Amino acid sequence: VDVLTADVVAPHYFKDIISLFFGSMTFGYAVEKVNLHRRIALFVLSWAGMTTKWY
Repeated sequence: VDVLTADVVAPHYFKDIISLFFGSMTFGYAVEKVNLHRRIALFVLSWAGMTTKWY
């Protein structure tokens, strides 16, 4: 059987852009899983304040 090794096959399927896409999707899922986006939003709202000041 003529089977190629992983060192020969992997570069054709695992390019830099695919690893970037996979990493960003993994990071996005992790942020959503621990509600980091809500924590950041609440921090920004508490830092900026919620009152409107008209000068």
